[in-house]
Amino acid sequence: MAVIKQNKFTKLFNTYRPVLQKFFEGKLYPLFIALFVFLGHVTALELLFGTVLLLSVALALVVCDTVKPFLPALLMVLYIVSVNHTPGVPSNSDYFTRLYVLIPLACCFIAVIAAAVYFTVKNIAPQFNVKEAPIFISLTVLSAAFLLNGAFSSGWKFASLIFGLAEIVMFFLLFYFLYYGLKKEDTKELLDYICYIALLASAVLVAEMVFLFITNDKLISESGSIIKEEVYLGWATCNPMGFSLGVIIPLLMRGAMVSKYRLVYLGATLATWVSMVLTMSRNALIFGTLALGVSFIIGAFFGPKESRTLFRVILALGAVAAVLGAIVLWDKISGLLADVLSRGFDNNGRFEIWKSSWENFKKSPIFGRGFFDWGEMEAYESAPFIPTMSHNTLFQLLSSMGIFGTLAYGYYRFKTAAPFIKNFSFDKAMLMLPILYTMGASLLDTFIFSFHTAFVYTVALAIAFKMKDDDTVKMLSRDSAQNSEQ
Repeated sequence: MAVIKQNKFTKLFNTYRPVLQKFFEGKLYPLFIALFVFLGHVTALELLFGTVLLLSVALALVVCDTVKPFLPALLMVLYIVSVNHTPGVPSNSDYFTRLYVLIPLACCFIAVIAAAVYFTVKNIAPQFNVKEAPIFISLTVLSAAFLLNGAFSSGWKFASLIFGLAEIVMFFLLFYFLYYGLKKEDTKELLDYICYIALLASAVLVAEMVFLFITNDKLISESGSIIKEEVYLGWATCNPMGFSLGVIIPLLMRGAMVSKYRLVYLGATLATWVSMVLTMSRNALIFGTLALGVSFIIGAFFGPKESRTLFRVILALGAVAAVLGAIVLWDKISGLLADVLSRGFDNNGRFEIWKSSWENFKKSPIFGRGFFDWGEMEAYESAPFIPTMSHNTLFQLLSSMGIFGTLAYGYYRFKTAAPFIKNFSFDKAMLMLPILYTMGASLLDTFIFSFHTAFVYTVALAIAFKMKDDDTVKMLSRDSAQNSEQ
């Protein structure tokens, strides 16, 4: 009797599986994710919309043979956290620790993890080979450094071990999950898909910024300037918000260069950049504007031939419009951005943090003091589970992981350059920009070690190594053809 039921279930599953695969791997599913994320954020019904979203991700991982449907949720799901329920600034809410919220969400996350394990056993394990896995040695050494952060120091805390394990999930497990889970995908189509997700993420973030400006009556001061401390979206404060907007600009620009919907992508790029500026994040203003400028230069001179003329015209007109706009509207612009402009190049306490990081390193030079020890410096927390950070990659490594961690990260960084050394192309350039953005912005902040800001980086790196594999296959095919002719 049990066999009959199992066969009926299997038959039913196989009947509807192609339909589900088509939905999950198509362009409608990411739109569904974006809509649910935005609705969950503005209504503060994260439990309702988040539950449906997470269960759909679990189902997608079970029915599909690719992690492609996992990408939109990975890049957007945290945007669902509302201002009312954030465990950080400004609400410091206990919402996500309440049992009626914690239990169903925990069950959903367990379902996603179980589905990811099922996918790994079915699709990744058969093709995983330690000798052929990219950057395996460097990632293994880096993972060991994360485990040993603060080891043998008096400042070591159990939380440091937990945080180190979380970093291993992001740097090691997520990288290979994406790399092997996307191996069957056509690279060109995959890049187009990533740009489409960036477009949807842009729509969500810009819409959330608009919602913030409409609902927060404390955001604008009596003098007409934006108050930086009032810029928050629940899932992040101003700097992570600015970063999340800025890091997708190169992907939007690639979409503008290759898609038939160029004007849509260009409009999204402009809205994203403006929203990024309005976050009042100086880090984002510097690196986001740089990413925008470099992307335009690539589009005008090195991008697809069919879009070069358009980008040259836009680049020229944009430069003129920027100058004229700055002259004509400078009083209004400077008034709106007075808060951030008044700060100028002030280090905002970073020098003191770097000094404290250096002192930590000197106390425990081999493995550092761990992520949760700051010695005499008063620690601050954006959320209870996020440690105080050094706001600089090098100082963070020295303070938390010591010489061993710094060298391990340096070796890892060296190995991740491999996809871009040979056969450099337009697509590789546009994929490299989010990676460089993350690395550059992390010299002044904490993005490389933060989960909701490093997802784009990890996705880009996994696809870059997939492109490297494609180059190898093409080279072997060319050599084989030449040998056959001889």
